[in-house]
Amino acid sequence: MCGGLVSPTIEATAPVERERLFHCKYFWLSRLHGDLPFTVGAPGVPTVLVCIEGTGRLDHGGAAYAAAKGDVLLLPAALGACMFPAARRGQGAGIGIPA
Repeated sequence: MCGGLVSPTIEATAPVERERLFHCKYFWLSRLHGDLPFTVGAPGVPTVLVCIEGTGRLDHGGAAYAAAKGDVLLLPAALGACMFPAARRGQGAGIGIPA
């Protein structure tokens, strides 16, 4: 069972600020914000990205996928890590589901 309320924990400050909001054996939730390119997703981990504020773009396999406030992107586990090269005052949430 997942625990109760937690305080955000800063996991990284560069290239974007990444805050861990929740982490248990079933899933983890992080908030990301910044203006610089960063990597999202991980090999073998399905990831859900939610654009909370601003705009951005996800690049994979030569294709670009735009993201704006309210958009949700599902990254299948087989996709692995992807680049989020452009964010404009972006803020998002990343939800990972461990295997």
